[in-house]
Amino acid sequence: MNLKAIFLGTLVLAVTTNAASNCDSETSKAKSLFEKCTKIGKAAAGYADCAANYKAQKAKAEQACRAGNISSGGDLETAVKEWEYHSNVRNCRSNNKWKDPNCATILQQWGQELFKLEEYYFTEEQTKYEELVQWCADRDNNVKKFPQCSITSTPPKINHDGSLPIFLDYVKYFPDGSTAPSMLFQASFILENKGELRQALDLRKTLVSKYPNHTLASGAWLRIGEYYYNNEKWVDAIKAYEKITNMPTNNPREKKEAAYAQYHLAESYYNLEDYERAAQEFWAYIDGADKGKYIKDMRVEALIYRGLAYYKKASYDEAIKDLEAALKINPNNTDAKQLLEEVRQAKSEAKK
Repeated sequence: MNLKAIFLGTLVLAVTTNAASNCDSETSKAKSLFEKCTKIGKAAAGYADCAANYKAQKAKAEQACRAGNISSGGDLETAVKEWEYHSNVRNCRSNNKWKDPNCATILQQWGQELFKLEEYYFTEEQTKYEELVQWCADRDNNVKKFPQCSITSTPPKINHDGSLPIFLDYVKYFPDGSTAPSMLFQASFILENKGELRQALDLRKTLVSKYPNHTLASGAWLRIGEYYYNNEKWVDAIKAYEKITNMPTNNPREKKEAAYAQYHLAESYYNLEDYERAAQEFWAYIDGADKGKYIKDMRVEALIYRGLAYYKKASYDEAIKDLEAALKINPNNTDAKQLLEEVRQAKSEAKK
């Protein structure tokens, strides 16, 4: 199931910065590869190569999304200096209750422009890195002869240490500002990418607590659920996922978020060894996907997982039915094939 975890976090930047058509094109290619790998199945011979190709395309899509909304570095640097000047003149980053009412907008603009500048710097660095990687590969990565090739083992990392404090100051000094939810959301992803997961969790909890009806609330709840899921706190994960599955799905983003929430909700019950409830929740995803409430990306895997839940309950006929349904959709799925064979064998032995 690891590919879904990878795809779930893909292109957050595309959501938050409205990147251009090249971003959409490369993202579509990544999604196609993701679907291809899912159909192959983890046990198949070609899965490892497919997963590697997917990760490479995912990285390419992320870079396209970063570049899609970036103007020239010089323009961004000028904008950053201007907004920083306005902030300093008005003492915007302070507790002074008499500060200029325009400070909220100033901090927002400063943070966003600096964020884009940081993305620009990273894109430039990433391009140079990829050129060096190719150059070194053409020379058999001979580090002794070409010492500069030694750095190809350490790819560049995005650095938002400049914009993050500005976003956090906006939330601190203007907690009821019109863009506070967006600032919380964006800051949480920066923290997550830095590995500061607990701090990211706290910001997301603040967002859903103060702005439960905001359009970003479902995405925040999803990441809250993922935090608990990845830490094997299944009950807490279930509580977070249920917040999303009860929300309406009026657009593609909401359908995707709700789909992942419903799927991982079912997985959480499975991990609690509540196989009956897990089977019910996997069916809720399958039925919802068929009715257009959720995206259908994980329909085959949901059938396999539900079959596995029934298998754990020794409900062999139900398990066989689900696995056969999965193979009807994707006849080449090796996970379904192997599990179906195992279930049939278990059913045969149970009759003895």
